[in-house]
Amino acid sequence: PADLALGPVAPNPIAGRAAVPFTLARASRVSLRLVDVQGRTVRTLAEGAFPAGAHTASLDGSGLAAGVYLVRLEAEGAARTVTVTVVR
Repeated sequence: PADLALGPVAPNPIAGRAAVPFTLARASRVSLRLVDVQGRTVRTLAEGAFPAGAHTASLDGSGLAAGVYLVRLEAEGAARTVTVTVVR
């Protein structure tokens, strides 16, 4: 649904910190996670109730192995995913 949007991670690729923008059409409980290609949660970027509107979570890439990861946003029974590459 258009009620949920996950913007591109910026910058991408990352070596340090990056911004992860997402937008909710209505107040929702949100789970925003960084997962590896095997689907394992590596970091939780945001969790809990958020009001409607635009939000930005911070992704700290320090300590992560170089490679491709997925940022997964889940809310209201819907999900969006974008890729992010960590470089060293």
